[in-house]
Amino acid sequence: MHDCTNHAWADYDRDGDLDLLVTRRSDGQQVHLWRNDVGQDNNWATFRLVGDGSASNTLACGARVTLVSGDLTQIREVQCGRGHATSQPSIAVEFGLGARTTIDSVSVDWPGGTNESWDDPPIKRFILLEQGNGSIGFYDE
Repeated sequence: MHDCTNHAWADYDRDGDLDLLVTRRSDGQQVHLWRNDVGQDNNWATFRLVGDGSASNTLACGARVTLVSGDLTQIREVQCGRGHATSQPSIAVEFGLGARTTIDSVSVDWPGGTNESWDDPPIKRFILLEQGNGSIGFYDE
């Protein structure tokens, strides 16, 4: 699309892949949602972080998440507002795993300067990680 002013990636339909939302400057800020319905069978994991509210903000804005699955290492950051018109992507962080069936570990560098790690989180789940908690929760249930 041309003449777009904002865009945001998120798993709108909660099926493990990212969908795209854009607005256009022309057409009176018309909004378009493109659902990713390719039908792929790859594995994935999505993490929602909750900071402790004192050392880190509760939305975990600025947190860095590192996922390790075998020879694959991926890093994502929690983004809270960006761009000239303050587009807001999902505050969850999504990881594509391809054919990998396990996650060795996930670690979080919290905005307040601490680091925490979790071993063997499940795949194909919406996982909740709370700063200082140490256990894995879920937010799809």
